[in-house]
Amino acid sequence: MSCKTSRKTKSRLRGVKKLRKQSQSLARYFKPFRFLDLPPELRTKIYEFALVCCDVISITRISHKEGCTNRRKLATLHHQNCKLANRDTHPVTELLQTCKKIRHETSFMFYNNNAFGLEDDPTLILWLEMIGPANRTALRSLMIEGDCCYEQASIGPWLDPLHIDPWHIYDPDHSFLMAPSRDPYRKLTVRIGDLLSESMLLEALYLPCGYSFWRLPVLTVGRRDAYPVPWQTQIARRIAETLFKDFQAFFEKRLLLEKDTEKLSKVIMVNVISRKDRSKTWSPAVNGVLTKIEEGAGHLNLLLKHLQHIQVGGKLSQFCLPEIMWQDRVHT
Repeated sequence: MSCKTSRKTKSRLRGVKKLRKQSQSLARYFKPFRFLDLPPELRTKIYEFALVCCDVISITRISHKEGCTNRRKLATLHHQNCKLANRDTHPVTELLQTCKKIRHETSFMFYNNNAFGLEDDPTLILWLEMIGPANRTALRSLMIEGDCCYEQASIGPWLDPLHIDPWHIYDPDHSFLMAPSRDPYRKLTVRIGDLLSESMLLEALYLPCGYSFWRLPVLTVGRRDAYPVPWQTQIARRIAETLFKDFQAFFEKRLLLEKDTEKLSKVIMVNVISRKDRSKTWSPAVNGVLTKIEEGAGHLNLLLKHLQHIQVGGKLSQFCLPEIMWQDRVHT
């Protein structure tokens, strides 16, 4: 019995070795085909079909359980300790998290070929911090979708309680009140400007208007207007001054690549009136503001022209345009 058992065992071992050799030889001919084995050109076409969206991709915060340790995370992430978190995410996010190689191949296409909408400025800041500097350089279109609080715009006159002469440069007594640290909303826009300072491909950034109008900086470029301009125009120009200061690093680097200041002046826009304000009984006044607010882009264009003049080595005294007059008078 022992001899027969030994012969059976040996024959079984020989059979196992034979099957193993056959499976190894078959594996050489029937190698599994992976997605990454596709030609790069074909993968690019698949990525384009899967990643490029016709609609704006919304980035929102989600409701959290009270005690969730991930309250600052966005809806694209999962939460381990939060039962109320919405775990339904866009399939694009799942594709980007497949592996490092796919993420490397798709990140630029995803961030450069889509428009992103965020519910408020803090969400925009958090999202820009999360995606990292490499992906921020690829961004092309950003907008704030939610209606922010337009308490200042909902009140009839935007009168400046400081009664500052817009023709003058900063008064030392007023510059402290107008510093970014004195306006909570400008703290957000300054941070956004820092995060987007390297975004040389950015074509559109639409921000809500949450400024304290009486804390806006006065004009550093005095305008030689043929007729007295309304207060809405003055506010629009002062908002342009604010954008120029808060996004100055972005504008300085962008002007080295793009010489068209008029086009660049329309990259960052402030939506002064929300949708809910258009239904007010005083809608004609709102329409007047909407027509006057276009002055903001024009004034920003002048500021960019002056910056461009300085970058090419021009002197301050040599910068002059027919419709403006540079004020070199400083209060002491």
